[in-house]
Amino acid sequence: MKYIILFILLSESLFSQIQVTRNIIPIVDNDTSRRNSLFERTDFSPELSRGNGSYKGDMAWSFKLIGYSEVYRFDNGNAIAFLLGHELNSNPYNDIAFNPRKATWEENISYYANKDDFSYSIGIFHRCKHDIDITDRTTAQEGYYSNRVIILNGLNASYNLIKNYDNFNIITRVYGEYYFISEDYKRPDNAFATFEDLIGSIRVSSAIDYSLGKIVDLRLLTSISNSISRKKSYLTDSKNNIDARIEFAITLKGKKNRGDFFFAYETMFEETTQVIPHQTTFWQIGIRLRPEIFR
Repeated sequence: MKYIILFILLSESLFSQIQVTRNIIPIVDNDTSRRNSLFERTDFSPELSRGNGSYKGDMAWSFKLIGYSEVYRFDNGNAIAFLLGHELNSNPYNDIAFNPRKATWEENISYYANKDDFSYSIGIFHRCKHDIDITDRTTAQEGYYSNRVIILNGLNASYNLIKNYDNFNIITRVYGEYYFISEDYKRPDNAFATFEDLIGSIRVSSAIDYSLGKIVDLRLLTSISNSISRKKSYLTDSKNNIDARIEFAITLKGKKNRGDFFFAYETMFEETTQVIPHQTTFWQIGIRLRPEIFR
C-alpha cells in the first residue's frame, strides 16, 4: 500500500519525451533453458493510441513498435541485448484524419542482470527525432520549409525493485541517462532550442498489476522524470524539465503475452514537432501487446 500511495502522489506533482521505450520496463527472466545461448530470443511489442488535447494535435495518433533482441545469455542468466524502438506521431488535419508529423528511433544495447527481487542494467544508446511531411508548413517569409532534428547519444543505467504478493506485484524503477551528444537542429534557427543544452535525465516509475483471475489484471503505471539542462529553459525558466504520465489499463493475459487496453494522461515539457518549443498535455486511449519480458 505504501508504494501505491507514493506513486499516486508523485504523479500529481508532475524524460525526454522522445524516448520511445519510456512506458515499458524490460525485466530479463532467469530462463534456465537458454543459458550460454547466442541470438535465441527476439520479442516485439506494438502499441496504437488515439490522443486528444495535445498542442496543435500533434499527438493525436501514436504508433510504437518496441523490440528486444537478445545477443547472448550467460550461464548465470544475465544477458546482453538490444532494446529497439520506433514511434510515429500524427495529427488529424488531412482528408483521412491521419497526418504524420514526426518519427523517433531508438537503439540501445545493454547488459541486463536479474536477481530474485531486483534487476539492473547498464548500456549505451542512440536516439533521434525527424520530421515527416513538412511540405505543408511553408515559412513563406523565409522561402523554405521549417524542420527540426533532435539527436541524443549517451549512457544509461537502471535499477528495478520487484515485489510479488498474493494478488498483485509492484515493480519500481529508477532509470538515468547521461548525454555525451545532444543536438537540436532547427530551420529556421532560433534561440529556443532546448535539447542541445541537456546533460542527462532521471526517471522514477512504477508498474502495479492486480490480478482479477487467470486471464485479467488491473494495471496502474505512473512515472515522473526530469531532463536536466546546462542553462535555464525558455519554456520553464529552470534547468529542470519535467515530464509525467499516469496510465490505467485492463490487461488480458495469455501464456506468454499480454494485451493492455489503456487510458492515460501525459504531460511533456516540450512537444518536439514544432520548431518553436511548446509544452503539451494530452489524454490517450489505446492498445498495447507486450511479451512477458516487458512489465
